[in-house]
Amino acid sequence: MTRRSDSFVLMLLMAVALMVGCGKGSILPQLGEDGRGLPQALLQADSLMNSRPDSALAVLERAEVEIAGESRSVRMRYQLLRHQAMNKAFVPFTSDSLMLDVADYYDRHGTANDRMLAHYLLGCVYRDLKEGPHAIDCFQKAIANADTTSEDCNFRVLSSVYSQMARVFHQQLLLSYEVEARRQSGHYATIVGDTLIAISELNMSANAYILMNKQDSSEILLHKAIRQYMKCNRIREALLASTSLMYLYIDKPQHLSDLKQLIDQYEEKSGLFDEHHDLPPSKRIFYYYKGKYFEGTNRLDSAEFYYRKMFRPNMSFSSLDPMYRGLLSVFSKRHQADSIAKYSQLYCEVNDSSIAIKDQDLTAQLAASYDYHYYKEQSLENENKALWALFAFIVTLIILTILIIGFVYLVKRFHKTQIRLRRIHYAREEELLRIHEQEKDKLQQAYYQSQKQAKLEYEQKLTQLKLRQEEELTASRKKELSRKYFNHDVVLRSIRIANDPRQFLTEKAFDDLLTVTYEHFPVVQQEFEQAKDLKPQMKRVCILSILDIHVDDIGAL
Repeated sequence: MTRRSDSFVLMLLMAVALMVGCGKGSILPQLGEDGRGLPQALLQADSLMNSRPDSALAVLERAEVEIAGESRSVRMRYQLLRHQAMNKAFVPFTSDSLMLDVADYYDRHGTANDRMLAHYLLGCVYRDLKEGPHAIDCFQKAIANADTTSEDCNFRVLSSVYSQMARVFHQQLLLSYEVEARRQSGHYATIVGDTLIAISELNMSANAYILMNKQDSSEILLHKAIRQYMKCNRIREALLASTSLMYLYIDKPQHLSDLKQLIDQYEEKSGLFDEHHDLPPSKRIFYYYKGKYFEGTNRLDSAEFYYRKMFRPNMSFSSLDPMYRGLLSVFSKRHQADSIAKYSQLYCEVNDSSIAIKDQDLTAQLAASYDYHYYKEQSLENENKALWALFAFIVTLIILTILIIGFVYLVKRFHKTQIRLRRIHYAREEELLRIHEQEKDKLQQAYYQSQKQAKLEYEQKLTQLKLRQEEELTASRKKELSRKYFNHDVVLRSIRIANDPRQFLTEKAFDDLLTVTYEHFPVVQQEFEQAKDLKPQMKRVCILSILDIHVDDIGAL
């Protein structure tokens, strides 16, 4: 090949690279990025978004028909604003289809703030769909798209991203991750001057430390949050935060005076008590703290009074738990055997039901985790397919270019040979034929190479098909194993007993259930053996979660 031909090939490959690069982002400004060219309804909704999200959503819904006829950039901006308004107005999301398109669009066309907002809202969609790990993945992509070095970075949205991430971490009991996310949320809220959000994140971090059994850290943060609330003249918020301090102090005799002071302040300044000095149902845990104070000062009649004051119709198991616990403690100190037996049974029943309901949440989180890994594998598979398609396109383009250049080269060479034949007669004809055969061999080699490449690609696709068939066969076998497990006599008997409030699972019943579970799911046994510090009660929780027996409060374990 000549130097000119090599230069042509290089220029062609550069053109291909430019075409591929244009698929990831455009250098042209997008319609509406600065507000110009957008319909009036979108501008109006954007102006109402923070102060009146309900009104913003109403404006957008009225404009839906009008927007349907607009360009794609306007339609995408409409969906972005609509999902933002729904999120701010606490309208639950039920599908991810629209928001997936919006996030994909802004990945290729939007600003850093657009991409951050799009992935944040997609994470909120998965939050409402109870797909926690998938939501976390979207929130992390939103953070990765935030340009914190830019002056126009939307730190308010970034704060919300971390706050929602912390919420999902809390639901999955990843408390250390929750604390770090709330710290970041508070940091960015402070940057934009949203002091109340920053204090709220501080308060919720303290509650996470309580669940982590780090009471000293929790107490420090709660005092800090209460001081800041008082500084902002948010008395009610400060008093509500003080209830967490009450929880920390109820079993500490050295803090009884502090507990009494917090109780008095709450009763005097919270404004939550009605004319009969009663609290609304959602706040009646306060009576438990007050009952604990009286129990700590050995005034058992008053303690019993406030424990009973917690009662309300249709109480949840988690609400019954402290009431029965308090009454059981009072009657134990009075040595009243009948009452001790009664409330011991009630307290145990409430705890068993709480554990069952909580296990339902853990099972849902585990399922969401499996969904997340499935989506991740699908994403990687699609990415690999796209890379192979790009590779095949480039190889095919190179082969076609070589063939075209070779053809042009042969045509020119043929004409030169004809002229030479006229001048040198038959003496040079043999030499010309030999050269012609050499060039023919080159073309054949190029052809055989292309055939070999096509065969290789076919074999790769065939291998991928076989792998998918093997995966489907494995999934079918797992399904059959699960069916046999849930139809086993021991499992069916355990489910029936666990769902019957008049019966309970004995140690032997749990051992039988554990043996059957090990037989069908050896991986469960491996996990239990590796977790050397795992308590027997937590093994029961895990087994019950496999049986889909509902629980309410994991803290009751």
